[in-house]
Amino acid sequence: QEIEDTNTILSLELLRRKLKDIYGRLPKEVDSLLRKRKVEILSDNEYIDSIKQDEIIKVTLTRDFNDIPRSAMKLSESLFHLKDRIGARLIDGQIVINVLKGKDLLKDLEYILETILSIGGQNETR
Repeated sequence: QEIEDTNTILSLELLRRKLKDIYGRLPKEVDSLLRKRKVEILSDNEYIDSIKQDEIIKVTLTRDFNDIPRSAMKLSESLFHLKDRIGARLIDGQIVINVLKGKDLLKDLEYILETILSIGGQNETR
């Protein structure tokens, strides 16, 4: 319940530290819950139009993101190391990032969303 009630990245990281102090190494399930909540918090920003899940995860960026100078190039360079697990296309003026499901899905989504916020100049500790 405490994880779901957390609504900022800073408070989520403080909760993670508190749980580690109390219990030591966190079980994978708890780590996954914390990462999932972080992705939810990060996805609530002006540059994410939607995140949809089918066979793959589709992250659709807003047109405002495209208005940022060199945003597509910066995004491409920053996400290049994920090229085997993601793909991006421009559809109706919006960048759509397709993310393959796999064992690193939450970590990949976390990185992608942090990168988008960084390019947009938003503070991740929101």
